[in-house]
Amino acid sequence: MINIGLLGLGTVGSGVYEIINQQGLFFKNQWNEDIKIKKVLIKHKEKERFVDIDDNLLTLNPKEILDDEEIDIVIDALSDREVAYNCIKNALENNKHVVTASKAVVAPNLCELQYLAKQKRKAFLFEASVGGGIPIINPLKQMIEVDNIVQIEGILNGTTNYILTKMYEEELPFYVALKDAQHKGYAELDPTDDIKGYDTARKLSILSTVAYGQKVNFDYIDCYGIDKIAVEDIYAFKEMDLTPKLIGKSKIKDGNIYAAVEPVLVSKDSSFFSVKDAFNLILLNGLNTGELHFYGQGAGKNPTANSIILDVINIIKGIYESENINIDDNTQEYKPLGFDGKYYFRFTFKDVKDIDLLLEDIVQYSQCKLIKENKNVIAIFEWLSRKNVDEIINKAQGLGVDYFYSRIDG
Repeated sequence: MINIGLLGLGTVGSGVYEIINQQGLFFKNQWNEDIKIKKVLIKHKEKERFVDIDDNLLTLNPKEILDDEEIDIVIDALSDREVAYNCIKNALENNKHVVTASKAVVAPNLCELQYLAKQKRKAFLFEASVGGGIPIINPLKQMIEVDNIVQIEGILNGTTNYILTKMYEEELPFYVALKDAQHKGYAELDPTDDIKGYDTARKLSILSTVAYGQKVNFDYIDCYGIDKIAVEDIYAFKEMDLTPKLIGKSKIKDGNIYAAVEPVLVSKDSSFFSVKDAFNLILLNGLNTGELHFYGQGAGKNPTANSIILDVINIIKGIYESENINIDDNTQEYKPLGFDGKYYFRFTFKDVKDIDLLLEDIVQYSQCKLIKENKNVIAIFEWLSRKNVDEIINKAQGLGVDYFYSRIDG
């Protein structure tokens, strides 16, 4: 008998509970083990629930799970990152295996929790923290045993990809597309983590830390989100036959790590061009394997719950020790380098007299094409270093000029 303590009964937690209950006989036949959820931590007992569960399984006290010697595996599906971190750490200290879907916990604490799990000879698995239902963490762990991963690139956030799809296909303003995403359940009431790129940065941090064997702190990754994209930009993108995607990208070269989260304009030749709505696509590039593609639903109740169950099965099969990874915990004291390349800028001026003032200053950086329309100026630079990009942004901000920029990959 494998006893599980489930932390949280929200969207993902209820999905985990339903899969284990509905497929218990299948698991018994497949792995010769009975899997049982012994206790479920909730926040409010009076809350209406859309899952059929015995009230006797519910508890408001995490110690009923963390201190129960009969519970073998703790599954974290909590939304509160601080509570989740404390519960995960306590569970490992109490010699329990842990499976989590929380990227907000894994990204800043991966090295610490991985080390604690190794000390206790227990599992700390987090497949569901990146890519929802896309198997990516476990394949990545297997790849690094025989190959050097040199680059990671992906659409890692379904919310922003849905918003960008709506904006591009229907020529909608950003906040109209955002409201539609919220109405359909793709975006939270507070969408900051998604639209500012922080969610993508956490996922990129996790993938990069695993792939490169050294801590890539998500706080150090440059993030630029999608909330400044205007309808005027969409018109310009279509004229260029390009479409916008929020891309998280990292690479390691000559011992240096490059990492950034930013809007990227891609052409029809790009694998990302046809990825629409809430789907994700992650590309891993290895020296031996070349480029591998991982595509699927990046979020949602059942896809994410299924990834959690995959980790549970790995624990039952006893292969979790080979899933542990070696990470150098020496955080870089410098920020990862950004990416040079071709860049699109749109400047919106409050005062037309500032137009020449800014343009005279920025055209020195690179050959560029200028398109002026009323108080909007579009500048397409053939090549900018990341340092140049930051300098142009600072100049625009100094003049109080509204702007949007995007790297062009196509």
